[in-house]
Amino acid sequence: MSRISATDRMARLIAAIPWIAAQGGVSIAEISERFDYPQSVLLEDLETVLLFVGVPPYTPDTLIDVIIDDDMVWIHYADWFARPMRLSGSEILSLLAAGEAALAFDKAEDAGALARGLAKLRLSTGSSEETVDVSFGSVATPTLVQLREASTAQRCVDITYQSFSSNERSERRIEPARFFLESGKWYVGAFCHVAEAERVFRLDRIEAAVETDVAFTKAMPDGETTGTFELDDGPEITISAPVRFAHVFEGVPVRQIETVDDHLVVTLSASSQRWIEQLFLRLGPEARVLDGELVPDIAAAALRVRVDMPSEQEDPKSISVDQIFDNGQPVERPKPLTRPAHAASPAHATRPAHAIERDGYILEAERAEQAEKTANGGQDNGLRTIVEWVAVVVVAISAALLIKEYVFQAFEIPSASMTPTVVPGDRILVNKLSYNFGEIGRGDLVVFDRPVGTPGDTDQLIKRVIGLPGETVEIRDDGQLWISQAGETREEAEFLDEPYLAPGADLAVPSLGTSPAFDIWGESCENQPREPGVCVIGEDDYLVLGDNRRSSVDSRSFGPVAEDTVVGRAVLRIWPLSDVDGL
Repeated sequence: MSRISATDRMARLIAAIPWIAAQGGVSIAEISERFDYPQSVLLEDLETVLLFVGVPPYTPDTLIDVIIDDDMVWIHYADWFARPMRLSGSEILSLLAAGEAALAFDKAEDAGALARGLAKLRLSTGSSEETVDVSFGSVATPTLVQLREASTAQRCVDITYQSFSSNERSERRIEPARFFLESGKWYVGAFCHVAEAERVFRLDRIEAAVETDVAFTKAMPDGETTGTFELDDGPEITISAPVRFAHVFEGVPVRQIETVDDHLVVTLSASSQRWIEQLFLRLGPEARVLDGELVPDIAAAALRVRVDMPSEQEDPKSISVDQIFDNGQPVERPKPLTRPAHAASPAHATRPAHAIERDGYILEAERAEQAEKTANGGQDNGLRTIVEWVAVVVVAISAALLIKEYVFQAFEIPSASMTPTVVPGDRILVNKLSYNFGEIGRGDLVVFDRPVGTPGDTDQLIKRVIGLPGETVEIRDDGQLWISQAGETREEAEFLDEPYLAPGADLAVPSLGTSPAFDIWGESCENQPREPGVCVIGEDDYLVLGDNRRSSVDSRSFGPVAEDTVVGRAVLRIWPLSDVDGL
């Protein structure tokens, strides 16, 4: 088959992955035939692109596994993909937005079931309040309400309308029948008495609307209104353009469109010279006018853009329509003009010397070079495809590295110091941005750089924040924690309730003598000389302890930790999958 674009490759790959996984082993030839997927391209995508498909932290157990043996392929999903899917926050938001949109558009008496469903969905977010505010385009609400009321009453409406295709204001009488929202804009499908046919009007282009006493005379056919712009009466032309310009024709007054080989053949209304000029400027020199009855100005506009300007002596309005059509053959390209000396200005000083300007458009001679490259077999397309895929891979890797460095970090629990909250082998996700937007709080699980001189194999530790800057923390004989603020006495200290500890945990810690009120706080405590079991925390420090007090190296040995050593806040357990939960 011919070379396929990066977009088509991605579509084929996405379609092929679940099918291959379900087969339990399938041949390369069968995949290629089923999905119209060149074998060389298929193998390249399986061996390189799928390498990066997975979920954070992108370890082997979270990536899709691809096995290629001789001519056979197996795909195995990571364990993460096997768990039941739940709605994410963005998915819930999308459903609420769509539902609220439909609810606002439906009549109140018809919206009972939808309203109840939205209420249940809203409750799943933990809030019974309105969570989404939906806005329907820029049209004034009274205009929409007025037309809907007229439609319900079967009354004609006189409107003043600004046409897109002709850029003219006109007075019309319409019979509004159907309303729809597309790309943030409201449209009404109506029978137009001026055109004596169905037309589609954009509501924000209706400058005035007056309901009349005249009843509807035509019944609109059932079904969906198609198109997004009104198709005014006017000259009709048929254009040929490469399929890669399909996006140019989205949302324009197209009457018919079909694909012939690798070109689009499009029939549309052309009643405005300015609009045709803009259309041909977007399509470039490869577009052709195949058929139609053009007025002289429209013909001149099409030719002027098509051939990168006529010669200086040639009057574009004198060119015949036959010169443009030429039975679909390329029109001979006249030599491009050079800029007249009087046209030079500082504003144009940075434009290429070979650029020319006329009627507000800049057309450059490179178009001829591009057309020549295309005629020579499109060698550049292959290189561009390779560059696109390399860019995708580089961007994916760069994004992963940037996220790990500045946003999230995966952290594996190395010891039992934080049981029962997290246990050895658990993997957690650390948010490095949490404390850029808020303060460290008591009870937070924080990951910080291991203090100098502290024994251990890992560079970072995870503990729970107990004491905040300026506070005094005391461990009393029973192992309980008491906290007082600056200036408060020991009797004014408040007991710290710790529901995260294991039920019945023995808080006594062996120390000097037999008393659990040990005096092994680090030297960084502010109270000197030290008191047994008491630590006054510095202004930029935090006192941290492990949840498993009898098996934790924490502030009791190395003292409070400095704020600038805190990496981030532990927010989510991501492994094992059966215990995924917030922290």
